[in-house]
Amino acid sequence: MRTNVLNKHKVKLGFIGLGIMGSRLTQRLHASGWNIQAWNRSPEPARELRQAGVPIAESVVDLVADSDVILSSLANDAAVHSVYCDSAGVFASAKPGTIVLEMSTISPQPSHLLHREASSLGVSLLDLAISGSAPAVEAGTVTLLAGGDQNTFEQCRPIYASLAKQWFLMGAAPPGFR
Repeated sequence: MRTNVLNKHKVKLGFIGLGIMGSRLTQRLHASGWNIQAWNRSPEPARELRQAGVPIAESVVDLVADSDVILSSLANDAAVHSVYCDSAGVFASAKPGTIVLEMSTISPQPSHLLHREASSLGVSLLDLAISGSAPAVEAGTVTLLAGGDQNTFEQCRPIYASLAKQWFLMGAAPPGFR
């Protein structure tokens, strides 16, 4: 089966979470020429990125409606649950075929819920752990470790190339995650 690799000139990215890691990841994608917009729960980090030329969505719903790929880097389990599962969250507005790259450091239970919910909606989700620090993100020298579908992983290689030195698919989501 041939994988349709994402094209940075055609794909629209939406980034959620503009903290220490998320803001730097968003800046790297923007500087690499991706068509990206962002959103953050608190306005100040969003203002800083807007000044750097990154469009900021008014809401998660607006961001998701106008994105082919959603990336997120959120503070904790509660933030991930809120942003994805609330009535005005990612899953309330994601279209079938949307790809989600979830980069937050979260525990297994929310990850399990995200995979199950994404699958029920026809959304492809990869857990995408980052090995490296904020300066490594800025330098593009992080390592990305993915969990999920091989085809989705292969499609997203151009995104990884804009963010990291190396990336690996660690395996499919466990059967209980589907």
